[in-house]
Amino acid sequence: MKKLSFFLIIILLLVSCNTVKRVGENEHLLTDVAVFVDSLKNKDENITRFVIQKPNTKTLGVVPFPLYFYNLGNKKYPKSPSQWGIEYPKTYNTVKSIFSEKQSISFAKTFIGFNNWFLNGGEAPVIINEKKTEKTVKNLRTYFTTIGYFKSKVTSKIEKNEDKKGTIAYYIEKGKPLFLD
Repeated sequence: MKKLSFFLIIILLLVSCNTVKRVGENEHLLTDVAVFVDSLKNKDENITRFVIQKPNTKTLGVVPFPLYFYNLGNKKYPKSPSQWGIEYPKTYNTVKSIFSEKQSISFAKTFIGFNNWFLNGGEAPVIINEKKTEKTVKNLRTYFTTIGYFKSKVTSKIEKNEDKKGTIAYYIEKGKPLFLD
C-alpha cells in the first residue's frame, strides 16, 4: 500500500509540473521534430544528425525530467549572499539573529547552490527558432546534394499551439539521383 501511495504522489507531482514554465511570452517550446523523406517518416541517423533543434530529452520517451528539473531553478535568482540578503531580508535577518553573520551567509549560499544545481543539472527548454529551422533546411538540402540528389526539395513547417508548444516537420522530396558513368 505504501508503494502504491508513493507512486500516486509521484504521478501527481509529474502531472502538476509545467513544461512551459520558463518559456517566454511569444516563444514556443519544441515538443517534436519529424523528418519526412518522400512522404515517409524517417528516423535514419544520417538524416536526423543534420537537424539543429531537437526537443528536450524525455525519460522513457515520455516525461521530460531534465526540463522539469531545470524548471525548479530560477535564472533570476540572486547570485551572491549579499544579493540574496537584499532579495529575502526577512529570512536573512531571522537566520542572522538566531545564528551568526557567517552562518547566515552559508545559509544563503546553500539556497543559491540549490538553485544553480537545478539550472546546471537540468535541461533548458528548447525554444523554436526560425533561423535554426532555415539552417536545418539548408543542411538537409546540402546533404542530399552530396549523395547525388541534385534536384531535391526541402521544406519545413512549424506548427505552434496556443499552449506555448510547437512542432517542426521537415519535408524532403529527393527526386531522381544523378549517376555518373
